[in-house]
Amino acid sequence: MPKPPERTQGFLTEFERLLVGKTCSIRRLEFSWAVSFAGGPGLMIEAPWRIVSNGRIAISAYDDGQMFGLGAPLDAQAEANRLLRGRVVLRASVDRETADLTLQFDGGPRLDVFNNSAGHEGWQASGASIAGEV
Repeated sequence: MPKPPERTQGFLTEFERLLVGKTCSIRRLEFSWAVSFAGGPGLMIEAPWRIVSNGRIAISAYDDGQMFGLGAPLDAQAEANRLLRGRVVLRASVDRETADLTLQFDGGPRLDVFNNSAGHEGWQASGASIAGEV
């Protein structure tokens, strides 16, 4: 796969830099998920996402509303925010071939956003002097 244009490379590098040191919260919308970063850019996620913690998948977008033998449906928004509350992004990485996004947080949790379409933008970034679709 060809390397992204230099303009895109610059955007992605700046975007990664802006996320480091930020905390975030996740909000469920009707057909997508919004990630807000304290004092930084925001994300609109339409692709699948998951949070990996303690060596396993702790929660994913697809878990939202599932029973899994529990007494009540799983609330992915609440669980994601519980896992990430107060945690700071240590490293942000956008895969230059797939545009998959990985955020590594202090204390171990990792948020993965993985594109599953060749034609639709899996996530969009906005705010803090940047705007773009990936």
